[in-house]
Amino acid sequence: MPIIGSLIDRFGARPINAGSIVGYFITCFLLGYASYGLTGFYLLMVMLAVFFPGTSVIVFAREITRSFNKLRGTALAIMLSGTAIVLTFVGPYLRGLMNLGDWEAGYITLGTVCLAIGLPMGILATRSARGSGEALDLPLGVVGLPLKAAIRTSVYWQVVLAVAAAALPLGGILNQLTPILVAEGQPSSAVAIFASIFVMAVVFGRIVVGGLLDMFSPGLVAAAVMAIAAVTLSLLSAPVSSFFICGLVAVAAGTAMGAEGDLPAFFTARFFGLGHFSSILGSVSTFTSIGLAAGGYFYGRLFDIYGDYTFAVALSSGSFALSALLFATLHRRRPFSPTAGAAA
Repeated sequence: MPIIGSLIDRFGARPINAGSIVGYFITCFLLGYASYGLTGFYLLMVMLAVFFPGTSVIVFAREITRSFNKLRGTALAIMLSGTAIVLTFVGPYLRGLMNLGDWEAGYITLGTVCLAIGLPMGILATRSARGSGEALDLPLGVVGLPLKAAIRTSVYWQVVLAVAAAALPLGGILNQLTPILVAEGQPSSAVAIFASIFVMAVVFGRIVVGGLLDMFSPGLVAAAVMAIAAVTLSLLSAPVSSFFICGLVAVAAGTAMGAEGDLPAFFTARFFGLGHFSSILGSVSTFTSIGLAAGGYFYGRLFDIYGDYTFAVALSSGSFALSALLFATLHRRRPFSPTAGAAA
């Protein structure tokens, strides 16, 4: 992600996005048609990971942050909600498609849709001018700290730790939501309802929190969301939780998941400017991805060790609380300005 972000800052979003979409299509095509062993499958998975950043938030958040100032949080939230909304419809369609044929058909469909729809939309949504190395690409007076300077500031690491502390429990919940709720005594029919509630809460959280970021102190808004998630998740400490409690957890976790999508891009632009936005956001998003992946692993590992999710839930509640504390103190930090620079 930081490497792709640096390329976007240097050459502009359009060529990187277009090349990544074409690469994603080729990879999906190979997954659907090529014969390969386990090594070949791993190689194709690596290729997906390499092309993904060029189709992700670090491309399109750059365009949004450059185009919006007063309503930046709202604009980011609407743009980022596209993923959750599309998944709501694409998931069942792909499931049905694979029931009729095989999983290879799913990859071919994904690649084809990405190329046919994603490529032209990406070209329209990104600017053709070069990156921050060219004066034509940024409005007059808009500058920002380079990545090397940003990582030497304390506010960078505060943002990184805040988003990573939130991502860790979210990764566990996202990966283990169904077994957690089953362990709480909920029937499989109810678990399906909670999964739908979670997805709807992601969209709700993304849009509502994005709007609140524009209206109130962004650090305090983020802190409130994470604090609510910490308190709500702690309610699962009981051996068996009611339908209502499980529903609250699904709503709070989904809202936090939605907010987590808004916060890295918003705070990157707020504290480090736009001149090197993609490379800095790429580095912050790397820690978010690590937190999500680690959370899923540790939830499963802790269940294997202790036989239930009690310890994992308690740690998650504490991690959300730490994230809330870190975000709460961000409101004292001064936003980036071309004359003063980022907060030290």
